[in-house]
Amino acid sequence: NVTNLQKVRTNSEKQPRIYDVENFNVSYAYTQTSRHNPIIENEVITKHRGSLGWNFSPKALYWQPLKKLKNNSIHLKPIKEFNLNLKPNSIAFRTDINRQYGSSKIRDIGEDGLVIQPTYDKYFTWDRFWSIKYSITKSINLDFTANNKARIDEPYGAIDTKEKRDTLRRNFWKFGRNTNYDHIFNASYTLPLNLFPAFDWMSVKARYGATYNWTAAPLGLSSLGNTIRNSQDYQFTADFNFKNLYQKSKFLKPYTLPEQKKSKQEYTEALAKYNQLEVDAETKIIKKKDDIEKKIEDIERAEKDTSKTKEDIKQLIADKKQLKNDLRQLKLDKRRLQQPANPKLDAVIRPLLLLQRASFSYDVKRTTILPGFMPTPLLLGQDFKNKAPGAAFLFGAQKDTNWLNDIAAKGHISNDTSLNYQFIQTKQTSFNLKVSLEPFRDFRIDITMQKTQGENYAEFFKTTSANSPYQHLTPQTSGNMSMSFLMLRTIF
Repeated sequence: NVTNLQKVRTNSEKQPRIYDVENFNVSYAYTQTSRHNPIIENEVITKHRGSLGWNFSPKALYWQPLKKLKNNSIHLKPIKEFNLNLKPNSIAFRTDINRQYGSSKIRDIGEDGLVIQPTYDKYFTWDRFWSIKYSITKSINLDFTANNKARIDEPYGAIDTKEKRDTLRRNFWKFGRNTNYDHIFNASYTLPLNLFPAFDWMSVKARYGATYNWTAAPLGLSSLGNTIRNSQDYQFTADFNFKNLYQKSKFLKPYTLPEQKKSKQEYTEALAKYNQLEVDAETKIIKKKDDIEKKIEDIERAEKDTSKTKEDIKQLIADKKQLKNDLRQLKLDKRRLQQPANPKLDAVIRPLLLLQRASFSYDVKRTTILPGFMPTPLLLGQDFKNKAPGAAFLFGAQKDTNWLNDIAAKGHISNDTSLNYQFIQTKQTSFNLKVSLEPFRDFRIDITMQKTQGENYAEFFKTTSANSPYQHLTPQTSGNMSMSFLMLRTIF
């Protein structure tokens, strides 16, 4: 056997290309088992397993057209950070071929001339897997993974004639007969609130997930049709850090810190020190502004002075830019000065800031199971000849019973009267809320609220006799619900 044979990438700084040989990997295993004993005259089982994989993972290439804006204002950060990723994060494909061929012949123990034919244990499968991950922007992420399982049908008995070998070869190059297909799709979006100074204390995310599965009917029951199922899951989560919001206020920030309450003397000294630091910071800011004004005047004189070269003027402009950066840093340092908490106000303000954090999530999951589906997928779960089941269903759309009438009219549902599997739909909704309260230092209260609600619907959708129309039979609806509640009024 050879496992995961591939060329290792030696230059990590080189940009990967889609056709690089390093993207490929190969595996192959061969096993043959031979056995005989007083009961078994001869048994030989031969197994082949081969795999070819390809994985392309380029470096992200983000296009940020406004990144080089000269204005460094924090209010322009959302515009400057606008981005698009021009390359997928990864694309992968793998194909596995498994072949087992075994023959076994029982020994004629009684020697009575009984002709015992050999029996055969064989299967031939071809599985294919592919996936793609793509971050369209730094906030939008997509990923898609698909698996397809196929069986290469073989003629009965030993493959010992040209006709049988031709049949096997023909089925192989048709990529086999699909027996199972499924895929998973996920998309997520994070609101870029961290780019907005007024909203960076909040975090909001949305996610959409969808799955699809197609399972083939047994060969002997093909008239009953295949079974398809899909699911849809959309979720919203939000987190609000109110402590960070309070700390945006220079007045409230001291009351959010875990430090111990100061005495009257300690507060007086700390306040005097803070006032002096604030005066010093303001003095430095005024001086730096004067330096910038002088530098602007120097630039204007230099532009009029013919003895000054372009390099001299460029140096003056660079000096002015550095002075502005220094001024911006001085203003930032001044904002970071921490005003001491007034011990007289602590007992009043601290309870008003008791709400420290809150988070909630809202999640809806829905599924559909449809038996008796006749089309067979060609690519990505879709039968392009019959245009079924459609892109919407493939990516999680939950149809109502009117959809059954439409696809039945197109011949996509089995008309076998012995079809006795139910059409099933489910829906589960959940809501979770958690709140953290801290009315006093080192005293925290966590409140959690939950609500879950489920709905189930099932019916038989079939024909009851030859040439009769499709009917919706014995519809059933059920559900469940659970929720948290307060028991304070009945606890004693």
